[in-house]
Amino acid sequence: MRHAIHVLPFALLLAMPAAQAFTPESGLWGDRNNTATALTFDLQDNTLQITAYTYRPDGAATWFVSAGPLAYRYDAQGRLVGVRYDGVFNAVTGGTCVGCGPANPVVTSGAGGAVRIDFISEIRARMTWQGRTFDIDRFTLALGDPVDRMVGEWSLTIDFQTRGNQGYPYGDYPYFGDIFLIDRVDRTRVPNQFQGCRPDRSTSGRCSAIARANHDLAGYFDAPTGEHVIVLKDVPPAGNNPAVFFAYFAAVGTSQFDGVLEIYRSGQTPGDGPFYPVRGFRSASRTFVATGAGPSAQPGEDSTEATAPAWRAGLSETLAARGALPPGLTVNEVRERYGIDVARLAPAAMRLTAELEGAAPRAD
Repeated sequence: MRHAIHVLPFALLLAMPAAQAFTPESGLWGDRNNTATALTFDLQDNTLQITAYTYRPDGAATWFVSAGPLAYRYDAQGRLVGVRYDGVFNAVTGGTCVGCGPANPVVTSGAGGAVRIDFISEIRARMTWQGRTFDIDRFTLALGDPVDRMVGEWSLTIDFQTRGNQGYPYGDYPYFGDIFLIDRVDRTRVPNQFQGCRPDRSTSGRCSAIARANHDLAGYFDAPTGEHVIVLKDVPPAGNNPAVFFAYFAAVGTSQFDGVLEIYRSGQTPGDGPFYPVRGFRSASRTFVATGAGPSAQPGEDSTEATAPAWRAGLSETLAARGALPPGLTVNEVRERYGIDVARLAPAAMRLTAELEGAAPRAD
């Protein structure tokens, strides 16, 4: 159920960045400038449970808990402009040691004071507590920086029906899926680049020579905007037929992302649209992609390259067989709905496309 619309003052709306579509991630968070305090967020449905682990002035360890619903703020047009949590911390003290008998902690309601959290993305937020306002982030304990974080397999859902049917042949089933796998990071490039492919099959965790020749991928993290640009070769060139590319413009967390997809041919310039909403989820771990073992390994499945004949077809050809693509979103609509400035990121997509076009061909 959608929450009631709360209209913010016009001046405040102008001062706020455009909101992105995102879901705050559960996990271990903290103040990047104060490692003595850690926070665990557990988001279930629309209820956020927070546990804060910190210290009293005398140095004794203590922790606080708070739970309640997230609030979504909309402008007069019904567009999301903020995700916020407002609550009160209860103090938890006393209790017993592990194995020392039944736990009997003392809970003091409201002892930790009011807390407010304004979420900026899946993994970034601003917290106001104990008279301070400070930035907090979800810790990436084993995933590295925003480039390393992309290594792994990602499963995607693409929505081609953002404006209703309007006579286009996508109303019967508007959703399509895709998978891409990232297995390399090239730090000789500036900015650093991650690389991969659309794999032959999702269970192998490998980019075969076939996949890397026909459906290779390159991407980078745009530090000024905090967003990722990913370009995938959907169809390789054949004869007089040019290659077809998918460009993803996305805000990425540690295990999910939200953004848009643009489809274009070799020789065309990305950034003009139309754009289609896309959501991605990490479906296989970086350890599995790197070693073939670990989380996401399939029982009885090996990690050898596919032995099937070379495959060159792409999703764009399946879509073309259905007729004209629906209108999709414009550059301005992407900016309003997702906070992503595609026009600014499009030159990077063009550079990545040129690199994929210039990649040395490999035998199928």
